[in-house]
Amino acid sequence: MNLTFQLNYRAEWGQTICLIETRNALLGWTPERPLCLNCQGSDFWTTNMLSSMRMVIWCTKLVKTALSICKLQINASSSAISGR
Repeated sequence: MNLTFQLNYRAEWGQTICLIETRNALLGWTPERPLCLNCQGSDFWTTNMLSSMRMVIWCTKLVKTALSICKLQINASSSAISGR
């Protein structure tokens, strides 16, 4: 199964948009090892992943700066992504 993550977010210069899991880190997306998205231009971020199992992923977006990996801003809202 191919999962596609897409976000519309206006980042500032040097920022990267990533995803971290907020419950049961099945895939290991933590602030130290997030799933980073690629900027497709015009504030559109995306990434794909393959999964061989059905799962529900609870995640939130993380904004990471290029200057410091310790300076993180975490959005408080979470989303459930269900691969079925």
